[in-house]
Amino acid sequence: MFEKTKMFLAGTTVVSATCVGCYYYGQFNAAEQRLQELEASNKAQAEYLEQLKAQNIRHEKFINAISNETELVLFTEEGITNTVIEKGKNFLTHTETQFAIEYRVKLGIKTSDISYYDGDDRINVVINRDDIEVNSLEILNKNIINNNRKLFGRYMTQDEKDATEKLITEKAKEDALNNKTNINIAIDGFTDYMKDLAEVMEVKVDVIIH
Repeated sequence: MFEKTKMFLAGTTVVSATCVGCYYYGQFNAAEQRLQELEASNKAQAEYLEQLKAQNIRHEKFINAISNETELVLFTEEGITNTVIEKGKNFLTHTETQFAIEYRVKLGIKTSDISYYDGDDRINVVINRDDIEVNSLEILNKNIINNNRKLFGRYMTQDEKDATEKLITEKAKEDALNNKTNINIAIDGFTDYMKDLAEVMEVKVDVIIH
């Protein structure tokens, strides 16, 4: 009777020792798994930060490439305008002078009028259509094609001709800006330029027109 009880207790002791070993082994595995998960999380975060840093560098280079230019030419048009200038109040002093001016006008936008906003993975490029302006107007050719002077009429002075030419060029600028088709073509040119540059510099862009 005594020996059976002793064997029973010894067996109980062995079983208990085995369970304690399982417990510590399980704790070790759980700690090892948490460590691996932490290392994987840190690695993923580091990779994300590197990608974000590289993206920010590309975005900065993209913006700098545009900002290095003072203005962008978006649309060019060549045209001819005819203008008649009349002087004199009656048939004896009346003078009629017809001007023909051939010109080249360029529409564009100052790069300082372009705004940039970072999205999740892209740059939002924003402009206002009212900021599109005449970059330049070049006179290619000018002629007086008709000068009809009555008996007491007088020819135009050089100062009057220069003033008339200035009025004509200002009118050509105004007409170019007021032409909606010209503005739409300029906006399309701006959008195409931004997307082509973005593709070359490996960034994504959305162009927003107000």
